[in-house]
Amino acid sequence: MFENFDIEVCEVFKAAEKEREVLRHEYVGTEHLLLAILKKENNLTKKLGNYGLDYRTFLDEVKGTLSASQRKVKNNVYTPLLKRVIVKAMEKSSKVSEDQLLYYLLDEGEGVAIRLLIGMDVDVDALYNNLKSSLQENLNLELFKIGKLLNDYVDVCDKVVGRDKEINLLIETLLRKKKNNPILIGDAGVGKSAIVEEFTRRIMCGEVPDELKDAKVVMLEMGNLISGTRYRGEFEERLTNIINELTQNPKIVLFIDEIHSMVNAGAAEGAISASDILKPYLARGDIKCIGATTKIEYEKYITQDKALMRRFEPIIVKEPSEEETFNILKNIKDEYTSFHKVKIDDFTLHILVHLAGTYFPNRRNPDKSIELLDSVMSYVKLKESNDIVKAKEKELKKLEILKIKELENGNFKEALKNNIEENKLKKEINSLKNGNKVYVSKEDIIDVLEFKNNIIISDKKINVVTKSMESNYNKKIINQISKILKNRFRATTLLLKGNCGSFVNDLASTLSYELIKICNESNLDNLFNKVKYYPSSIIWVSESPNYVINNLLKKITKDSLVEYKDEYVSFNNVIVVMSHNEKCIGFNQKSISDIPIDEIISFESKLVA
Repeated sequence: MFENFDIEVCEVFKAAEKEREVLRHEYVGTEHLLLAILKKENNLTKKLGNYGLDYRTFLDEVKGTLSASQRKVKNNVYTPLLKRVIVKAMEKSSKVSEDQLLYYLLDEGEGVAIRLLIGMDVDVDALYNNLKSSLQENLNLELFKIGKLLNDYVDVCDKVVGRDKEINLLIETLLRKKKNNPILIGDAGVGKSAIVEEFTRRIMCGEVPDELKDAKVVMLEMGNLISGTRYRGEFEERLTNIINELTQNPKIVLFIDEIHSMVNAGAAEGAISASDILKPYLARGDIKCIGATTKIEYEKYITQDKALMRRFEPIIVKEPSEEETFNILKNIKDEYTSFHKVKIDDFTLHILVHLAGTYFPNRRNPDKSIELLDSVMSYVKLKESNDIVKAKEKELKKLEILKIKELENGNFKEALKNNIEENKLKKEINSLKNGNKVYVSKEDIIDVLEFKNNIIISDKKINVVTKSMESNYNKKIINQISKILKNRFRATTLLLKGNCGSFVNDLASTLSYELIKICNESNLDNLFNKVKYYPSSIIWVSESPNYVINNLLKKITKDSLVEYKDEYVSFNNVIVVMSHNEKCIGFNQKSISDIPIDEIISFESKLVA
């Protein structure tokens, strides 16, 4: 029977059989199917949670109402009602989902599961209508086969903070009679998709005007739209069918992320592009469409097509400030805490946001702070499991051996003391494993930043570097290196005088930095590509810089973020090394041709201390 279902639905049936076995019931019924559905964590169980229904509550109701069988039943026999539910689901759809199984279970209007739900005061009719509106009406729409219905994925509890202005502008645009198509424009990582998800959440919570209540937001990716259209005309036919579905269902709002990709989508071999097909409908207000793209791609693709640009109302999404980013992370941190079993207090969260802004200058909040939060919690979880828990488990084994010895020797008082210590230690280990006492610290954040970016922040790491160089260089040079490493919030410049020997190679090797040599402007492509992927680098200018390189070095030492080929490259963690003599043009003790010098290291004396 299970060959007609995918692996997820098969797992539900197997879980239902397991529930029957554990509860010692004779038949697999609708109550066991519902238990199996509730046991999983997905969008359906979140929806059921809104009706006060979860696995533990329903299991207690089943145990309290249905008695266990006196005999052990080995074979799994399905009740006639459950068989009818499965057959009906198979007849209506070739690909049966958990949502459909539950819908057809409720559609029967009878059975043990429904009687138990009524006994729990669950609004069965409201649940049935909810499933019907999201499933039955959309089974035949091509849009729902290609696109992703955000209403089924967005959690009503995950409220987005700090974006009220943008969301209000989005809703205001959608309520227009014509040209009701907003386009969100902002850098990657500022939260454009999160704004659409918050709009969807407000729809589900009824926090939108009446015209948008019960609306469905469908995310459409151009790749899915084009996929499978091998012959000319197939793409246009599919898109036209989707447009017809949208015009006949005004409660559907289309969301196209990376909307610039539709400008030339499907336009191969003289075919009409997706944007050309959509333009008339966008202008007349027949469909509601939300777009999202970056500033660069908006200028490169959308503005070049003036007719398409006029059909969208731009909404600029700016990067949130540090305080706004902190509020966003404060709002979502419980989600990461429950996943990682690691906690973080508000003070440390402030530090994390600040350090993310300092050490990821070419990326945008809140994305970079959220990623750092996730990485740090994962790091702390790994560290605790590897170090503290293992040490305490080793200590626990010693106590257990000691307790047994005391019992064998008749020292019951000592054995009792060991037993008390053993129980206390077991509680501590369980607390650590459950994350009850594990907190993120500033040092943990710094460790992750140093590891991810291969940068040096902590004094501990600076001491490791300087100690490894002490055997080859005198104390003065070591102090100068230490001073440079402690002042690392921008690109720093070293001027080497005299016979520097292999100092630059030694420094790069000890720091594990990428060494980039530049002599003329032909090396600039290599320079930017290297720094882009290896932000911790040493740039060695071994000859007097020409005009182009000189200007670039001025930018690097002044701004840290340098624009190159439509993107910004960060030079925050770069050390510029210039090995010139004092006859250089524009040389003085503080700069060379307006390039500031942080330290001058002289090798006139012996290198070895």
